Amino acid sequence: MTKIDPNKDLNILIGDVRETLKTIPAGSVNCCVTSPPYFAQRSYLDDDHESKDNEIGREKTPDEFITSLIETFSHVKTALRDDGILFVNIADTYCGTGDKGETVDAKYPEGRTGQKVSNNRKIPGIKAKDMIGIPFMLAFAMRADGWYWRDTIIWAKACSGLYDGGTVMPESTKSRCTRSHEYILMFSKSSDYYYDYDSIAEEQKEISLKRAFSNNNMEARKGQGDEQYAISGKSQDKTYAKMRERIESGEKMTRNRRSVWTVNIRPSKVSHYASYPAELIEPCILAGCPKGGYVLDPFGGTGTTSITANLLGRKAIHCDIDSRTEKYIEQRRKEILKQKQTDGLEVSNGKIVKARKLF
Repeated sequence: MTKIDPNKDLNILIGDVRETLKTIPAGSVNCCVTSPPYFAQRSYLDDDHESKDNEIGREKTPDEFITSLIETFSHVKTALRDDGILFVNIADTYCGTGDKGETVDAKYPEGRTGQKVSNNRKIPGIKAKDMIGIPFMLAFAMRADGWYWRDTIIWAKACSGLYDGGTVMPESTKSRCTRSHEYILMFSKSSDYYYDYDSIAEEQKEISLKRAFSNNNMEARKGQGDEQYAISGKSQDKTYAKMRERIESGEKMTRNRRSVWTVNIRPSKVSHYASYPAELIEPCILAGCPKGGYVLDPFGGTGTTSITANLLGRKAIHCDIDSRTEKYIEQRRKEILKQKQTDGLEVSNGKIVKARKLF
């Protein structure tokens, strides 16, 4: 079995991840960023692949799926440094449609993932049309396994309302909203961990800068008592005075990144079902791993995590059960580099019509 070469920027480990992870030296990885196969969504391996039966995501029940993930992430925990963190991108799954009975698709009699249709629609304790709650099952199981559940980030692919925009896969449903988000669950190995919040801080909004030069109706608040406010008038005055000094000195004001990330899906021509955009995981890598450190992806797929880590000056360890992953990585690398080189250069009639930020 392949071992890690510390002189390589990218190490690729092929095989069942529950075995290949054991070859990674304990306590050598700074950060893990990954997206495991989703439960009962699709199968990535050919029917005659020798590891077809070990493919994670094709388990018969959600509980068995979660057990597979917990086993995998227990090996990730061993590979992580004591101050290491883990980001898991995962979406939910519905328990069947409820209106098709035992109808079987003639083209996929065992279901699209190889699981029998009845297994997806008849899960003990879950009704047909129920949302299963996979992300939450995983989070609770991870916490029970000793992980610290530190954050739940919402990946908003498209939004409605005041800040509408973005694109998402259409759905035919008329009984609920079209799903346009996924989750990124953040876990840490210990209570004290590496997290560089400055590296992913956002530029402070103009309205917040103006607020520093306002007294926030302080005159009207006099005599009203400070107990009704989150911050006392005296403390607010001091805070705003310090902010004004920094702003007037020309300092770039920033704020801590929020937990809802609006990141549009980018098309990919790589012949693989699932590739999240590089922009989505860039903050995870920047915050979770110092330059020169190691980023691990146990479900490497097309290699978006590893490629992005290398471009950001980090080393990467890429695991996958499918040997075709090496071909996918080369294709995906060219794709991401092209996106990076043409950043902000989507032109129509000689004008930039859309600006994009990748790195």
